Amino acid sequence: MKRIIYILVFLKIILHPVLAQEETVPDSVIIKEITDVDSALKVAIKWEYTDSTRNQSIELCKKILIKSPTYTDVTVVLARDYYWNGQVDSALQILTDLLENKPYEDAYISICDIERWEGNYQSSMEYASKGLEHFPDSEDLMIRKAHALYNLKFKDDAISNLDTLLKHNPKNEEAKKLEDFIKNPVDSV
Repeated sequence: MKRIIYILVFLKIILHPVLAQEETVPDSVIIKEITDVDSALKVAIKWEYTDSTRNQSIELCKKILIKSPTYTDVTVVLARDYYWNGQVDSALQILTDLLENKPYEDAYISICDIERWEGNYQSSMEYASKGLEHFPDSEDLMIRKAHALYNLKFKDDAISNLDTLLKHNPKNEEAKKLEDFIKNPVDSV
């Protein structure tokens, strides 16, 4: 029995550096000097979905923005990272600053989501409406507006908004599911 324990401990010591490499980020990926901002953004997006690597995503986004300060996709990812790290004010500030300079659909989508998740339904609806002024065919913004309208107790307006979307794209599953939910709410007990 002791022999098995010694073997297991020995294997753990030997294999730990190999296994740990999967969890740590190699220097080549940390990107001390960014040469390809698109590839770096892909890495940041991958990192943003894991609590243990989100701070690395934030740092990488900051580095990308130093090299390419007008890269709006990176700015949106940075704002989402801040939100998921509990820094709501920072996330909202980044997005509002971005939208003051340039209408950008993904920024409108992100700010609508954050405002709704924070219970600010009126603000979410206002951002969705403003986004739709710039991007009138945005199905994502139409869905966010319907969410906000429903949460503001404007059920008929939410359904009307979704009906309009579904006339243009009857295959939009998210809109179908939301409309079904609004029309047939499940009573919570």
